[in-house]
Amino acid sequence: MIRASAIARVGLALACMARAAGAQTGGVAFAVGSALPNGGFATSAASGYDLSFHLTTSPLISVLALRIDVDYAHFAGAGAVSSAAVTGSAIGLTANIGPNFYVAAAPGFWNSSVNETISGTPVQAHNSYFGVQGLAGIEFAILGHEGFVESGIIKLSSGAFPIAWIPIRLGVRL
Repeated sequence: MIRASAIARVGLALACMARAAGAQTGGVAFAVGSALPNGGFATSAASGYDLSFHLTTSPLISVLALRIDVDYAHFAGAGAVSSAAVTGSAIGLTANIGPNFYVAAAPGFWNSSVNETISGTPVQAHNSYFGVQGLAGIEFAILGHEGFVESGIIKLSSGAFPIAWIPIRLGVRL
């Protein structure tokens, strides 16, 4: 409940400050932000940070453009887990919805590294997962560049233990 209302307030504030920055024209972007574990993942990981680098083409078909993402998320631990990190890459599509808003969806491949303590012994576990990400963003002008804020969900196919998180990113296209 608290997370949902906080995300709604952030979204409302960003919508209020948005101004015409034009539709995505492609290019390189870098973003930083928070990573909020979701669902069962929240029992073993606490909030962390998220770094994202992506390359977007100019629209290829109507409003659809190709987007290639490289992401890194680091989470503080909870319980026996002292920390967790996830790196990944995804290739998908992004679409402009009006002059300031966009959505992006992509399948991808992520690797996780979890540091935990089992019976007093530190253990590091590494796993690889197929996953999907869905994002929505708002664009605005910032310091002569095109800035953006985006959020969504990244969900990995991890079997019995669900891994999902909500990235909230502030970035700039160069």
